[in-house]
Amino acid sequence: MERKKIFIDQTIGKKKLDTSKMDEWTPEDWKEYFPDESEYTGIQVDLIQHKDFYLKVTLIYIHETEKNTYIEFEAQNKLPNDILIQFGKWRMDNQGFDLSKRTPILIPTRLESIAFSEHVHFMFMESGFAMEVDILDATSLEVLEAYDIEVKVYHS
Repeated sequence: MERKKIFIDQTIGKKKLDTSKMDEWTPEDWKEYFPDESEYTGIQVDLIQHKDFYLKVTLIYIHETEKNTYIEFEAQNKLPNDILIQFGKWRMDNQGFDLSKRTPILIPTRLESIAFSEHVHFMFMESGFAMEVDILDATSLEVLEAYDIEVKVYHS
């Protein structure tokens, strides 16, 4: 099965700010780089929008004590059968991780949505992330869809 390629550029419409020249920033630059906590929604990205299922990132955060980056997801399955989400190789900036040995995430059919998270041992994303995502039939383990997803989060 051919992997579908998805590229999402979250930097469109955002200024590229030079952190070495922060003393020259305007109040608008500061607000874009450090949004007000009450307005900040974090990094939210729709990764897969398919008529029968969706997968989106709802939050990315760093656990500094563990030195891990966590990505929280939300998924929904409208197919008649349960599905599994199996992650493969991930890349955070230029560092690679293999999540293929982890237990796939079960997404039961017809639920409103389900939330789950995955993590990698990585700190301080500078540009973005990429991931392999396979959608499998939970009974037969047949790959229904296979994706290579890349998300550019920050100007590099």
